Amino acid sequence: MLQKLEIRNYILIDELSIEFNDGLSIITGETGSGKSILLGAINQLLGNRIDHKIVGPKKDKCTIEAIFNISDYNLKNFFIHNDLDYSTDTIIRREILRNGKSRAFINDSPVKIEILKKISSYLIDIHSQNQNDILSYKSFFYNFIDFFANQEKKVFEFKKMFNQLNQKKIDYNILKEKKQNIIKDYDYNLFLLNEIKTLNLASNEKEKLQNEYNSLKNYEKIQSSFDELNILIGGQNNNLIERLTSILNILKKISDFSSQFKDIDSRFEKVFIETTDIIESISSHSEQLTFDSEKFDTIQSRLFKIQELENKHNVNSISQLIEVKNKLNDKVESTDYIDSEIDKLNLEILNIEKDLTKEANQIYSNRLKTADGLQNEIEKIFSLLSLKGCLIRFEFIKEEKLNSFGIDNLNVLYSPGKTIELKPLAKIASGGEKSRILLAIKSVFAKKNSLPTIIFDEIDSGTSGEIAESIGFLMKEMSHKIQILSITHLAQVASKGDYHFKVVKASDNGKSTTSIVELSDKERVSEIASMISGKKITNSALNQAEELLK
Repeated sequence: MLQKLEIRNYILIDELSIEFNDGLSIITGETGSGKSILLGAINQLLGNRIDHKIVGPKKDKCTIEAIFNISDYNLKNFFIHNDLDYSTDTIIRREILRNGKSRAFINDSPVKIEILKKISSYLIDIHSQNQNDILSYKSFFYNFIDFFANQEKKVFEFKKMFNQLNQKKIDYNILKEKKQNIIKDYDYNLFLLNEIKTLNLASNEKEKLQNEYNSLKNYEKIQSSFDELNILIGGQNNNLIERLTSILNILKKISDFSSQFKDIDSRFEKVFIETTDIIESISSHSEQLTFDSEKFDTIQSRLFKIQELENKHNVNSISQLIEVKNKLNDKVESTDYIDSEIDKLNLEILNIEKDLTKEANQIYSNRLKTADGLQNEIEKIFSLLSLKGCLIRFEFIKEEKLNSFGIDNLNVLYSPGKTIELKPLAKIASGGEKSRILLAIKSVFAKKNSLPTIIFDEIDSGTSGEIAESIGFLMKEMSHKIQILSITHLAQVASKGDYHFKVVKASDNGKSTTSIVELSDKERVSEIASMISGKKITNSALNQAEELLK
């Protein structure tokens, strides 16, 4: 229940504070007095899109704050889920800056606008003629019927599973598409894989092959160089080993005479050993040196193939080629894996569909059982709203495929008379009829105390006399269960209120301001009389006002 509303620096409102009670509160005022401004401020509080122009002239921000008693709203889980402090008297506040930015708070904790909108939907329901479009939405009627069928939780779980089913179907199609792509590339990937496999590559062989290739390719040059070396090393009368041996012997003879000579001897001995070893290696390589044309062709061909594959796969080493081979192997082998995943997912889909179909049939059955009673309840209220003889029907057509609502498709039909053919409500009902139909539906809701505070914004517009009287009586009846605020121009409706507030627009030195005051019993008589006769209040209007207020 809305207990208190405070508005500061909002358009023409400098500062306003209103306390509300349960029951039916009436809000009246002359055209242009600011009733729409008041309602606009409430809409801002509920999280509606803002306009920086709404900030008044006094400060750089406006503030809209409301206190709600939520003890009967079962919202503790909402507060826990959103990490908010729970209080039966909950304060909601929105601050709007001149630059268009805003901040929202619940019990002084900052929250995102999405959270503000969510909690607001549990607290206030604004019913205006513009809201009549809701009668075009099947979801509204499904929620209405499911509420009275006591299956809101069942339907919620169904929708949750249905969304999971749709996601699995998306995943299934993605996998199938992936499989098609794999199949399409399979032959090519297999060719590339076998192309690399055929070479039977070793990670370190390229360098070895390159060395062998260079040696064979330059055989003649190497052979000629070895021939020259052999001449220099072992030529007649000029044997290098013998000369080095002679030098070493001479140094040995004098090494004991001086440490310097001993050092030279030691150093030369090392050179002698190393040189001897090198000469032996030269001799060995020279003896083994041969040219094998077949081997040369084989090495050249293999190096060419390796280089060709490296270029083909944009790599520069055998180790990278091996990585390419492993990836290709994974792609080729993934076909079997994907088939398994597809089969597994398909089975999951079939099982979920089976469970959902069972649940959907139960939901459908419950809706059928509930719909007739609701139709009768609504039509009873029709008679109170000068819609006597009008019919409303909830037609459930069972379908073969599941949908987000279950296994049925709901058609809401309406007829302005028993002898007139039933047709879709959204198309056949007039604007005035839609307002009263929606009022009747919410009245049925209210009997089960399922609605938050309702604000009726001139839904009686375009009506008068008996219809207006009926609307007033119906609001009064609804207010026994829920809090109702009604903005109205009709005396018949205004007279049914438990409390009466008047929106007043005043001008001072060219500046206009809007305020709201609660009327006393005497002031109510005058206000209702003015609604009957206009600015010039007649005795007849006063008497009529007093009669309406009895």
